[in-house]
Amino acid sequence: MLHCSRILALTKRGTLCRVPIQRYFHQRLRAALSLLPRALRFALYRSFVDCDLAPDPRLTLKIAQTKEELEACFRLLHGAYVSSGFMRPDPSGMRVNLYHALPTTTTLCAKFDGSVVGTISLIRESVFGFPLQSIFDLHGIREKKGRIAEVSALAVDQRFRNTGGSILFPLMKFMYEYCITFFDTRHLVIAVNPNRIEMYESLLLFQRLMENQVDNYDFANGAPAVGASLDLQAATLANRCGGRRQRAGDGRSHRLDTPARADTQRPTPGL
Repeated sequence: MLHCSRILALTKRGTLCRVPIQRYFHQRLRAALSLLPRALRFALYRSFVDCDLAPDPRLTLKIAQTKEELEACFRLLHGAYVSSGFMRPDPSGMRVNLYHALPTTTTLCAKFDGSVVGTISLIRESVFGFPLQSIFDLHGIREKKGRIAEVSALAVDQRFRNTGGSILFPLMKFMYEYCITFFDTRHLVIAVNPNRIEMYESLLLFQRLMENQVDNYDFANGAPAVGASLDLQAATLANRCGGRRQRAGDGRSHRLDTPARADTQRPTPGL
């Protein structure tokens, strides 16, 4: 019998902490799914997703333009990274790094009813290279034609993490279109935790840069990481939603701020 201290944790007031319990069962579920054939696992992952063609009209996808929007993105990122063990708590309550201060980095956000509930950053190549270059070789990607950008700093508000991708997938779609339309990006690269790589493979069509994982990634507080890439020309909008449940909706469309207008504002250095 498992000792309860492995599953449960007590707060200072003696109440049960739900996070360790959820983490434990998520680990057990992933272990069970790993026993299934790859094709069956991927089909199962896709069945969990509700790809709504008409997202909630309260959802807005845009570039984080103001100081308040950027700080909200960085606070959301800080909470997600701390809870996942990818960083230690920072007194500022925000996760910000050198790349966020560069003009070659764009931070996107999803706002629901005016509040930031999702964020993702795009890092284009500069003299500093890409964060994942410290552990992954991009030589094979560079041999192919097209510009490269790294997807980084992804976080979704905890209230929307179990909603079938209602925030994640519109945000990713916006990011794809922004990359292609305004920066002529061909390849996206990403470093993700091994526990999440199959989501990127099965739902977002990423392919691993190498078979083995890296056990210690300094950029994520020493957590293990797997590198992956996506050829945006090969990943059409049709097969991004292929095989997933789709709802036709009622003809509504979510608000999508014009990237060309928003792109004139860059992240404020020093945040």
